[in-house]
Amino acid sequence: MLSTSKENEIKLKELVDYVREGDTVVVTKLDRLGRSLKSILETIQQITDKRATLKTC
Repeated sequence: MLSTSKENEIKLKELVDYVREGDTVVVTKLDRLGRSLKSILETIQQITDKRATLKTC
């Protein structure tokens, strides 16, 4: 059985892999994108490299 944080990490990777140009990724808080500032910034970079948009609410 996977821990919740590991499950979240896998789901986030699946999301980033699924994102295509023109998509918009919406998160409630930026801390949903990683466990550290470095991982959050890397995830944002991966999303924007795919020419997708990131929005927070």
